[in-house]
Amino acid sequence: SMIRQQSARLESLKIVFAFNEGIANALESFAVGLYARLDIDGYVGKSENKNNSNTLSSALREIEGPKTLNAWRCVIGSLQSYAKYADDLAKEIKRGNVELKIILVSAEKELKVFHDSEESRWKYLCDAAKGVTKAKVRQKQNLADLEKAKTRVSQAEGDGGPDQPVDETKVAASVNKSLGKMFAMMPGASDEAAGNKMTPSMNKAMGKMFSMMPGGGEDVMAKVLKPEQRLAIAKRNLDEAKAKELKATESFEVATSVNQQAIVTYETEAEAAQHKFKSDNSRAWNEMQNALECSVKAMASFRESHLMSLE
Repeated sequence: SMIRQQSARLESLKIVFAFNEGIANALESFAVGLYARLDIDGYVGKSENKNNSNTLSSALREIEGPKTLNAWRCVIGSLQSYAKYADDLAKEIKRGNVELKIILVSAEKELKVFHDSEESRWKYLCDAAKGVTKAKVRQKQNLADLEKAKTRVSQAEGDGGPDQPVDETKVAASVNKSLGKMFAMMPGASDEAAGNKMTPSMNKAMGKMFSMMPGGGEDVMAKVLKPEQRLAIAKRNLDEAKAKELKATESFEVATSVNQQAIVTYETEAEAAQHKFKSDNSRAWNEMQNALECSVKAMASFRESHLMSLE
């Protein structure tokens, strides 16, 4: 994946950067140490004083002849050049590493941004897919409830329901009164139930009670309610089931549309991210190659300069 490739590129950048930095630090330490040694021995810096008899240079001048001293001065000059070239090489490598450091920091930020963006895109896509699944389950359940409601209406009509149209208001009032009486006989019934009037909350409680009974409470209602009352309840339940099924279908269609849009968005953003990754990847590898080439050229130049100082 692109995240793994970006991680590999970042690790390569870190290795190259650390390699260059290690070489530069080693050269810098060598140059500093060599300068310090030459300073102690009286060849450079404040100790370069012919009147100072406590240095190696003063001691050699006292006991060695001109030819030996001349040869020794050539050696010292070569060491001084060697220290200078080492210091210059360290600075050159560090200058190249500055640009590589910028690329490295940028790559770390890009990897984090890409990872967070990918996580967000993927989560949105998964949530959309889950929404479709849940909506489909609800739709199937409401469709099954609708079929059950249709079956109950058919059964109520076959159990002696009225062939002629009836006054739904009167039937509903009759149903409420019958259920109210039944509810009032239950332990702990409220004063409102004692008045034989079914409130919405009581109606809901009765519905739950019937639903928990075997067969949805059909046998109980057959004993308590008249055929036309049972038919009225079945029709009312059918209307509610139709409304729920319609709402569930609409929700499923909306969830499907959202999921399709999430897929398109994910594909579009992923394609754009891939294009950017290829561009950044090419630039990063070029920078690493340039940094390594600069280090190699600088070391070659250092070697040539050192050899020339020995001639």
